[in-house]
Amino acid sequence: MALRKRNKSAKNVKKKTGQSPGSLIYTGVQHLDKVHIEYIEYNEVDLVQRDHVSLEDLEACRNSDKISWINITGLHDTELIGKVGEIFGLHTLLLEDILNVNHRPGYHEDEQVVGAFVKMLTPDPGDPFSQTEQVAILAGSGFVLTFQEYPGDVFGSVRERLLRPTTRIRSRKADYLAYALLDAVVDQYLVVIDELGVRVEDLEDSMMQVFRKSLLDDIYMYKSDINFLRKIIRPVREIALQLEKSEAEFVEDATGPFLKDLVDHAEYAAESVETFRETINDLLNFYHTQSANRLNDILKILTIFSVVFIPLSFLTGLYGTNFEFIPEIHREHAWPVFLGAEAVIAIVMILFFKSRKWL
Repeated sequence: MALRKRNKSAKNVKKKTGQSPGSLIYTGVQHLDKVHIEYIEYNEVDLVQRDHVSLEDLEACRNSDKISWINITGLHDTELIGKVGEIFGLHTLLLEDILNVNHRPGYHEDEQVVGAFVKMLTPDPGDPFSQTEQVAILAGSGFVLTFQEYPGDVFGSVRERLLRPTTRIRSRKADYLAYALLDAVVDQYLVVIDELGVRVEDLEDSMMQVFRKSLLDDIYMYKSDINFLRKIIRPVREIALQLEKSEAEFVEDATGPFLKDLVDHAEYAAESVETFRETINDLLNFYHTQSANRLNDILKILTIFSVVFIPLSFLTGLYGTNFEFIPEIHREHAWPVFLGAEAVIAIVMILFFKSRKWL
């Protein structure tokens, strides 16, 4: 079974062709009837959590002295996304990138927000690659915005920490919340990498034990998975580095060590994927070597059979000629002697091949 069953978005590139920069065009496939807006507002003492909030509620939160996290699920309503952008002062080019779900993972920083576009792997029992989607994590002064296509995410641990007043996240600013969300995405990468590592090791063990043609399909399946992970994980390290070096006023120095730790985690994830990539390439080479060896063994056996039958065929052809006077033909025991001679020749040749370790 393939590791990955990604829900591929329709790449509606033609919709964007000829449009002016900053045009709000959703390039994915609509998965929800209505955009869902989740709202969490908190400080060290209080926390308010609401689902399905309105745009008016979002406008009110801009005047709050608490930290606000607005999680928007569903990107098909471009008009609503545009209004959210107006409320939080997001540039239309940034909104265009949010709606382009095929956007390459990358970092963004302007006067209003800093943040990242990353690919999020939503976990599912038995299939860690069940769903991949782009998520935008944007932090501004006193707020964090997250945009995603599908319901379900990897932010459950962050929500649980927010519910506990004694946790560090409740006493920190929006930049720390953005770090925590990005860290949750990277942690899920590590979970998937561990699972993939176990499966690659199992594949390696299988190849050492028995050779099967179906192994080639498994190798290419894992090779595809690894290349996919490599594509989405490698940019995250650069994102974390740029976030660590950000000079935005709302990025506190106290968050620096945590961002450095995030860089280390992203680097470890990238190095692990590179290791698996080398391993799967080695397994592919090993498979081709084994295939070549098996073919050589088959050709060797066929060659030996051919060589053994050369003298036998010669003798058979010699005594099968149409000459009338062949002395041995008319002798009483000529036939068994002939068969015995051919058997002796075949046995001697086989013993010779074995002595040379050709068999």
